[in-house]
Amino acid sequence: MASSIASEINRPLSAITNCMRDTKAPLARTAPDANCNGDALERAAQHALRAKDIIKRPRDFVSRGEHTVEKPLTLLEEAVALALVGPKE
Repeated sequence: MASSIASEINRPLSAITNCMRDTKAPLARTAPDANCNGDALERAAQHALRAKDIIKRPRDFVSRGEHTVEKPLTLLEEAVALALVGPKE
């Protein structure tokens, strides 16, 4: 499941990155403050690439096959404990 989600999210992130980089060159020719626009686009592209790398980590973990079998009750108890961290009872 993590692999499917990562793949689905990576597609638009790649498209965003490519579109921003493709936009940078025409802006440099026509915009009055082309350097500022180009820098902003480059920063946005870098953030999209960073997000892509973050998504890649769970996919790599799943593909390595490091899986363990857990009891559903144990998982539920741990999830409830985690959800209750911080809020007042």
